Amino acid sequence: MREWGSSGAQGLLSVFAVHMAPYPLVRVVASASHRLPGMAAAALLTEALPRGRVEMLEVPSQSGPVGHGCEFRASKLHGRNECLQLLKLLDVPDSDIIPGHIENSSRWLIGKTLTSLTQIPKFIDSIRYAPECVLEPLWRKGPSGGDESIESFISRRFSRSASRRFADVFAAAQCGAPAEEVSLRSCVPHAHTTECWRRSVLWGPFLDTLRPSTAAPSGDRKLDLPVDVGEFLQRSIATGGRVWTVAGGNSRLEKDLNRFIEGNPSISRQGGQQQPLSPSDFASLFGPESQGVVAVMSPKELLPLVGPSLPGLSKAAVEALSAESEVDVLDLYWREEGVLRKPFKGNAGVWTGVNNGDECGIFGFSFVSEIFSQVRHPEYGTKVTVYARKGCAREELQGHALKVLLP
Repeated sequence: MREWGSSGAQGLLSVFAVHMAPYPLVRVVASASHRLPGMAAAALLTEALPRGRVEMLEVPSQSGPVGHGCEFRASKLHGRNECLQLLKLLDVPDSDIIPGHIENSSRWLIGKTLTSLTQIPKFIDSIRYAPECVLEPLWRKGPSGGDESIESFISRRFSRSASRRFADVFAAAQCGAPAEEVSLRSCVPHAHTTECWRRSVLWGPFLDTLRPSTAAPSGDRKLDLPVDVGEFLQRSIATGGRVWTVAGGNSRLEKDLNRFIEGNPSISRQGGQQQPLSPSDFASLFGPESQGVVAVMSPKELLPLVGPSLPGLSKAAVEALSAESEVDVLDLYWREEGVLRKPFKGNAGVWTGVNNGDECGIFGFSFVSEIFSQVRHPEYGTKVTVYARKGCAREELQGHALKVLLP
C-alpha cells in the first residue's frame, strides 16, 4: 500500500495511516521554501518509527527565492504536544523555551468592512458572551458525518450574535473567505474533532490536558513519541498558555535540527537537486522499498506532482490550489514609543487574503507582537509590514495603511 502526504503536519500525520513494514523507509521531500518544516518532519519521523529509516530530499522551490523576509520579536510554536516534544528531542533546555502570556493572546484581525483592525477577543466580549460560553457545554453535538461552515458552527454552539462578531473576521484573516463559505472540518479540524470527542469546544482542550482520552477520533491523530513533556506542559499552561517560542528564534531551531539530523544514523540526507521535481521524478519515489512519502511544500508546488493521479479534483479545487497573487511590500517604522494607539499584543500578523475592492487593496499586515513581552529587540523600534495588491502607488498605499492602523 502506498500513500502520499500533503504539506505540513497533516502530511506528516497521514504517514501513520500506512501499514509499515518491520523496518520501514519513509521519504521526506521538502522544497527550499519549506526547509525548516521538512527537517522537523524528518526528526519527528525517526522518533515515531524507531526501527525505520528516513530519507530526506531537498529540492528547489518552483516559487523561486523568497522575496521578502519578516523580522518579528519571536516566532510562535502552536499548542500541539508535538511542538514541545520536538524541542525536547533537540535537547533545548527548559530555560530557553518561552511560553506566551495568556493576557496578550488576543488577536488583531481585519474587521468585516476590511477598513480597520479589530481586537479578538476584547475584555468586553468576556462579559457580553458569558452566557453563551456557560451554556456551550450543555448543547448536543452536531452531526458527525457531515460538514458545516464556520458561521453555522459558531451560531450552533454559541449564538448568531457571536457568529456575527467572530466568524467573519476569523474566516477573512485565517482563510481569506467569508465565514459561510469556509468549511469547519477542512479549515478548523481541531474544533470539529474536539466537539466529536469531548462535546464542548471550550472545555475539551482542558479536559484533554488533565485526563487524556482514549476515544479520540481517527482524524485527530497524534504522534506517539518517547518523550515526556507533561510536567513542563502543566507549568507552561499555568503561567502562560499553549504557545511557545525558543530563545534564538528560527535560526537557533534550524541549527539544532541540523545537528540532530547529522548525528542520527537513521536519517540520510540528499541534496544537490538542481531542478524542481517532475511528476515522473516524484512518482519514482514510490518505489517498492518505501512505505510512505511526505511532501513538505506549498499546494501550488505539490499539485502538478500529484494532480495526474487525482482525476477526481474539480476545476474549482485546482484553481484554488494553484492560485497565486503578486504583492507589493511596504515597511513602516516608528522609533518613538507609543506612537501607535494599538498595542499589538496578539498574533504577529493580520491576513485577509481577500481584495477589499479599493485602489490599494491590502492583503495583510505583519507586526512586532507582544505575546512574548520578555523577548525584546528595542533597536528595531516598532515595525509594521504591509502587503498589498501589486501596482498601487507607494504614497497612496502608505496613506491607506495608516488609515487602517491609526483610525
